[in-house]
Amino acid sequence: MSWLDRFIKWASGVPDDNNPSTPPKEPKGDLERALDAGRQAQYSEDYEVAMRHFENALSIAKAQMDATGEAEVLLHQADVLMAQGRFDDAEKVLSEVQSKAQRTQHRAPLAYALISRGLLAQGRGAYEEARNLYEQGRRHAETIHSDGAQGRAQGHLADIYLTENNSGYAVKLLRDAIKLLYDSGDTELLPYFQIRLADALIALEDTSEVMTLLHAAYKQASEEKHIPYRRLTAMRLAKYAFTIGDYTTTYQFYKIAFGLFKYEPAPSTAYVDALLEYSQAALQLGEAADGRDAAELALTHARSLENTARIAQAERQLAQAKQSIDDPTVQPPTPIIMPTASLPVSEAEDENPVIKLIRQAEAEMDDELYDKAIQTLIDAIKVHSQNNGTDSEAIAIHRLIAEANLQQFQTDPAIDALKQAQQIAKKAGDKALSVQILTQIADEYTATGRPGDALRFVDDALLLLSSIQDVAVRQRALRLAGTLYGTQGDTASADAFFDEALNLVTGDDKPGNLAAQTHLDYAIMLAKTKRPDLAREHIEKAKSDATESQLAAAQGQLEATLGNWPAALTQFEIAYQAEKQNAAPDFETDRARALVELGRYDDARPLLQAALKNAREYRNLGALIRVMLLQSQIMTERGKAGSAIENLGHVLRFAQQAQSPTQQAFAYRARSHAQAIEGDQEAARADWEQASQLAERHSIPLPDADWLTDNT
Repeated sequence: MSWLDRFIKWASGVPDDNNPSTPPKEPKGDLERALDAGRQAQYSEDYEVAMRHFENALSIAKAQMDATGEAEVLLHQADVLMAQGRFDDAEKVLSEVQSKAQRTQHRAPLAYALISRGLLAQGRGAYEEARNLYEQGRRHAETIHSDGAQGRAQGHLADIYLTENNSGYAVKLLRDAIKLLYDSGDTELLPYFQIRLADALIALEDTSEVMTLLHAAYKQASEEKHIPYRRLTAMRLAKYAFTIGDYTTTYQFYKIAFGLFKYEPAPSTAYVDALLEYSQAALQLGEAADGRDAAELALTHARSLENTARIAQAERQLAQAKQSIDDPTVQPPTPIIMPTASLPVSEAEDENPVIKLIRQAEAEMDDELYDKAIQTLIDAIKVHSQNNGTDSEAIAIHRLIAEANLQQFQTDPAIDALKQAQQIAKKAGDKALSVQILTQIADEYTATGRPGDALRFVDDALLLLSSIQDVAVRQRALRLAGTLYGTQGDTASADAFFDEALNLVTGDDKPGNLAAQTHLDYAIMLAKTKRPDLAREHIEKAKSDATESQLAAAQGQLEATLGNWPAALTQFEIAYQAEKQNAAPDFETDRARALVELGRYDDARPLLQAALKNAREYRNLGALIRVMLLQSQIMTERGKAGSAIENLGHVLRFAQQAQSPTQQAFAYRARSHAQAIEGDQEAARADWEQASQLAERHSIPLPDADWLTDNT
């Protein structure tokens, strides 16, 4: 809404007894067209063009002896001068408007001039002067019942109260201000005040309206075609989305915001942090190139600021991005610590002893001093307790402890630390972070062959999923749930989870590598639950975006479930050759199994020895079971059925501990074969009965027991 509408009463000379915000109904004349052109240029940040239009408008207003138009032009000129940082020039213009308003006793322009002078004082850091000017402007606005001026004054007053940590009163002022501005039609500043209301609510830990407010602010700024406010609202929306783990929104709105900068911003910690958040969100969504570019720019600015903590963070993310580009199969890193939102980002953070210890631990981890980092983090827990630190700090500490343990393949201590972090997130009501951590715990249990434990944590994550908006977080939990439910034989639920996971990543605007990985995970689950034709369909759908090793690993699993061991071995060899630089212990076990099934025991032995060493060193129960099953098979085939029976007793106990029905079924089947060779047909039939019941109950493809009919 134009200033002309607000000041119509000034020109008319009518007493200030009606709302000055009533819009004129006349067609636009030369003056208003000139003002519109100036505003459009102002909102587009073409300030020189805007000033030329406003100079033209001022000439028209003076020629027409239009005091209203003259006041509006001067106020717009002051806005432009303040945007350019020319505060002294803006002060002169506003003093001229205020003087004329006081001489003519027209309080509407006086109110707006006082408010603008308050904004000028606030920009200079003179908060008490700003408060006084806003209060004066509000009093004049209330006297003449000008909702627009009153709304502006109250909104800016709320800004002052927020700087004083009086968030409760700021919320009241902002709610009233937004309503007044809506009612008056004076919507220019609505995006800014909606952001500030969101900030005040966050300070009060009342986040139920925050995302709605931020989206509304961005929409309002877009409708006004106001580039500075579009950029501001997009940045704030992205930053908040990052704090709740909504990486899709983070990536989308940072991309918009950075595209709206006319020039590269000057180095600042806030800009570096925004780049780091954008980079991390891009990595989570599989946009590794964007993640790399943002991390490189963040590193450049962090170095110019000589900020060691942010340099380390940027270097870490740059390395992760480059790794993802070189090897698209690498899973995106789970964020351990939010660089801006979860922890304070002001320069005062250096005075926070907890954050100093966290940064020290991060640096130690960068140097691979993991035990030292864990001790530093234990010290951080003590200091956090003594200083009544924040929940975000506590979560960050425990997640870093988990990461330090995982780097040393100490899974159980890592899971314990993650459980503590999740409990804090749950108590704090942070559902998005809870889902992230629950899914990570389930991932670790799955990777170490404990699907029963993994399933419990996935179920907890699924209960919270309806309240999570971030696609990456939802998709990761659904994909894991599909795999785990499939291992338990609940194929209907597994199919539903995979269908929903695929829906989230299907489309031209979605990351193709994530869709490919989902298709392949689904294919492996289908193969293991007796549906090879559907498995082939999903492998085919993944071909355009999957890597050679991903496709080969999935195809190998399919051929293995069909008993096509020569074809399976060929595929596992392809996958291993593509991944051998990463050690790839899983592929060693897969190749060994194919070799054993083909009777090539001597070739399998070194692979099994290496896999067994890894399983024991990394405490991977699932891998240990797979190796022991193959060793038992070799024992049986080489005439050592008694040793195999003893070994398989251990396997069954491990498989029951891991709550893995598939491995239990194969262990019972293997022991049935060994019992038959030893001549104990009753025991062989009992074990086969156990195996077949598990296979039927959990949809496990299990080869027949030929030895029971042959009486071998």
